[in-house]
Amino acid sequence: TPRCPVPHPRVLPNLMAVFLAAIWSAFDTKCSYRRNSSVNLLLGSNRTEISNNKLPREKVTSCFMKMIELCAQHEDWVKEMAPLLHPIPFPEEALKFPPFVVGMVNVLKRFASDQRPEVRECLFPMREGKESWIQLIAPDHDCCPDNGTTFCSIVKTLLDRAPVRRKLVRQLAHSCLDAFRLMVIRGDDFFCENDVRDVRIRCNRRQRTKRTSSLNIV
Repeated sequence: TPRCPVPHPRVLPNLMAVFLAAIWSAFDTKCSYRRNSSVNLLLGSNRTEISNNKLPREKVTSCFMKMIELCAQHEDWVKEMAPLLHPIPFPEEALKFPPFVVGMVNVLKRFASDQRPEVRECLFPMREGKESWIQLIAPDHDCCPDNGTTFCSIVKTLLDRAPVRRKLVRQLAHSCLDAFRLMVIRGDDFFCENDVRDVRIRCNRRQRTKRTSSLNIV
């Protein structure tokens, strides 16, 4: 059952390895020999077959989403699954495929609603300059699955779970300044709240600092 501990701790990593290999094979247009060899081993296919006949994207996506949503129902697997998806382990082509990103929404919402901070942290960048899930679903991103509804929902959930809201707002400000500004321009009530407005203040300060630095250089 979903809330019961799941036996065999290697099952989840093995499942993820197989499906990640399938996704790379289906979406990566520059699949290297080394990566194809891994797919051969995990999927039991020969390299020529995979190279010449790409796995159907819709079928792979549907199968992966069913599997990952099932895994996300188990409390102990969520803690193990989140780091496997942090940083984002998928090829760029997959992230630009709308059914793929839409399918990930329920999993990301599950991460955001988790009581464990280490799970929620997997939505944010692992390091500076590394793209994260929270940025990928933001309304200013090309991969955004909707008009910002998912982004707003997940940000609200994260703030509800955060022990210190201002600390999380600062973290969001660092990752999603443009997305916050866009939601404010659209008149979203939530993004006009007092503590969320701190993001806009920080954004304006950062822009002034950049302009000053540019003038000093000139």
